[in-house]
Amino acid sequence: MAFSHLLLTALFIGAISFLPGGLRGWGVNLKNWRKSLVLGIVLGIGFGILFSVFSFGPKIIAWKFSRMLEQFHVPENLIQMVSQLFFVGLSEELYFRGILLTSLKTFLPKKILGIHSANIIISLGFAAVQFYKLIFGASLGSISPLFVGALLYGLVLGEVYLRTMSLLGPILIHSLGNSLMFLTALGI
Repeated sequence: MAFSHLLLTALFIGAISFLPGGLRGWGVNLKNWRKSLVLGIVLGIGFGILFSVFSFGPKIIAWKFSRMLEQFHVPENLIQMVSQLFFVGLSEELYFRGILLTSLKTFLPKKILGIHSANIIISLGFAAVQFYKLIFGASLGSISPLFVGALLYGLVLGEVYLRTMSLLGPILIHSLGNSLMFLTALGI
């Protein structure tokens, strides 16, 4: 997973740098960095906790810091953590918010219930990625809550991006949220 997301990150940065507006025009900038940083940290931790509670339910009470630390003796877990922290959020936000949302928002300037229509479409696509789990035997019933959660997550990520025009906030939210959920899983 780490290598594929690293490769995607390099590919997306390369593609964006050749598009009109360069990296800055596609969200790779420090515009509104204070607001992006605060939103990224607060919402990232909040979503990480929320996802952990919904994913693990009552089992979360059994979480132990020492158990989590023990899991890092397994190289795959360390690689997975580095991937979650640095590459997954970065590559997915470069693609969904940086490339897709930036492109679509110029063609679809309307808002629906106060939400940019382009954000709704991109968030639906972001959430639809959950359906890959059907290939591995997951039931539609088990994927439906994940789809709804990912849709709401995508809408928040898109809104933060549209309000700051920087990918810093969405990348932090995505990376911290995923990482906290992974750490929770290791400690249970």
